[in-house]
Amino acid sequence: MFFIIAVYVVILVLQYSYYGFVNNVKIKKDYMYIYIPTGSKYEDVLRILTENNILDNIRTFELLAELKNYKNNVKPGRYRINKKMSTNKIINILRAGLQEPVSLYIGNFYNLRYFSRYISKHLEIDSTELLCTLQNEEIIGKYGFNKNNILALFLNDTYSIYWNTSIDKFLDRMYSEYQKYWDNEKIKKLNKLGISAIDAIIIASIVQFETNHYDEMPRIAGVYYNRLKKGMLLQADPTIKYAWNNFSLKRITKEHLSIASPYNTYLFRGLPPGPICIPNKKVIEAVLNLEFHNFLYFCAKTDGSGYHVFSKSYDEHLRYAKLYHKKLNELGIY
Repeated sequence: MFFIIAVYVVILVLQYSYYGFVNNVKIKKDYMYIYIPTGSKYEDVLRILTENNILDNIRTFELLAELKNYKNNVKPGRYRINKKMSTNKIINILRAGLQEPVSLYIGNFYNLRYFSRYISKHLEIDSTELLCTLQNEEIIGKYGFNKNNILALFLNDTYSIYWNTSIDKFLDRMYSEYQKYWDNEKIKKLNKLGISAIDAIIIASIVQFETNHYDEMPRIAGVYYNRLKKGMLLQADPTIKYAWNNFSLKRITKEHLSIASPYNTYLFRGLPPGPICIPNKKVIEAVLNLEFHNFLYFCAKTDGSGYHVFSKSYDEHLRYAKLYHKKLNELGIY
């Protein structure tokens, strides 16, 4: 009897060694990711591995999972499975929750709905739930924002973040990044200008749509700053495009200027209620380091360079504007 038990133990040890340390991955690529949703059970993991055609032999995985009690230690997340990974290594990674974070790039979104959909494609977060949260004044109010300016919370950058991060944790992380960005040096610049961080982001979002030339942005920001200080209408064409939800407009007409929207800066004084996009950090820097001058107007040059000509008086501006409109007519842009 003792001999039989000894033989059985030896067989188990050999099986463990074989099943645990030989390659059981049959993917052709060097690696692939599997996603284990929050609330998944052991049976869900087996299904995910099977559906993704990961393992040569699922039974070897099941045997070792039993021996290592993985069934009671399933953790959600995004896991990288390498081509030559052993069964033992796979289970160790899954059981310990050693997931690989997502590299999440937040670009120049101008629409909360599109933004929510984008985030849901890269994280486990549901897009509808995220959109509702971003429009919930009670929740976002805790971070100092409202449903009109909440886009100002998100900075244009790439973030390393776990796939199964919850909405609350996601917002906490974004607020932490926001606070780090607005350091003492930037706060001093805001105080010098007499504007808030949200104001700076709103101005930057407008400037970003005015020019692609970073060297010109501080001057354009200075024009808007001067208008605000004088109590003038901003008359910023990008805000009109935003109000019409059409950034492809090449020419703003009187009809466009009549839209009854708080983003119509031809009708309402001051800054619009919120940013019209998530601006690049370089544009925010341009606002914080805006050029102090006496210009109150600017108009696109007629040479197609994308640069602008600046004016101190309205009469001077009108002369440049007429030349620009004449150029648009010649190009057939009406």
